Amino acid sequence: MNSNPFFRLAPFIQEYIWRHNWDELRDVQVRAIDAILDTPGHVLISAGTASGKTEAAFFPMLTLLSEQRPESFGILYIGPLKALINDQFERISDLLDASGFPIFAWHGDRAQAEKNRAVTRPCGVLQITPEALEGLLMNHAGDAVLYDYLYRESKNTKCLIFADGRSETERVVLELSGRANSNGEPDIFRVHHGSVSAASRTESERALRDSDGPNVVAATSTLELGIDIGGLDRVIQLGAPWSCSSFVQRLGRVGRRGTAAVMLFATHDSGYGIDDIDGFNTVLRLKASSRYRAQSLGNAVFSKRIQSSFCCFFFQEKAAALSACSAA
Repeated sequence: MNSNPFFRLAPFIQEYIWRHNWDELRDVQVRAIDAILDTPGHVLISAGTASGKTEAAFFPMLTLLSEQRPESFGILYIGPLKALINDQFERISDLLDASGFPIFAWHGDRAQAEKNRAVTRPCGVLQITPEALEGLLMNHAGDAVLYDYLYRESKNTKCLIFADGRSETERVVLELSGRANSNGEPDIFRVHHGSVSAASRTESERALRDSDGPNVVAATSTLELGIDIGGLDRVIQLGAPWSCSSFVQRLGRVGRRGTAAVMLFATHDSGYGIDDIDGFNTVLRLKASSRYRAQSLGNAVFSKRIQSSFCCFFFQEKAAALSACSAA
């Protein structure tokens, strides 16, 4: 058996090395090939900048992958930065060109269609940020019912869905886009949070502001205020807002120009003991006639947070009205 580690690698990797005119493998790559192919334990690769660490890890891992193809993703690459994932995506794509393995990059700037393909036909290499992975793996009891409800309430509207976390917004868009594709309906769902590129955020804002048809954006606090997104049909809050001021800002996104303001609250925490579709709703409707109604359903803690936010908003409005009367 040839002891040269080059000959231990899969043929498409050998071809890649020849095509790039490498004279030899670097020391870290030789050591990594032996460690990964010959030992069952975990391997930590530590080397200097531009020392070939990416190839040191991927050469032997892809070799193992080619010998026994898994039914799902074979390599999970978790990168802390979108820029790093984008850079590595090009390098690894070139390496995988003749392998038959696809590579998927997953973060806030990647197209939803690409993410849907990764979910429906998982294989090859998945590159993903930590917050996107968290959103992908979250699996609460009642999730299917919740996302069916969100899809039904939002699909024919101009709507903002607020969630208190980047991973939650990613999960919402993934689930709702998946339902749209399964039903053969337009995928109108977008994501908006601080880790999404400025260009992608601007496109989501433009879709809400300028388009005539339905558009839905799942957002964190990035769309609470300060950005013109035009008139909305409703706002949906996933979970309770963390503060009264946040509640007021989010509520203020809807009901402009004299129309009724509708804000729906939904939760998927099974700890709330909600076991029917109506139980997912805490509905607050502010009518144009200034008649207020809050209907709280479900767990007491969740309801109290909603009620306290609503009461805070109500008394703020009354105080403002009194101040105006006094000034007059």
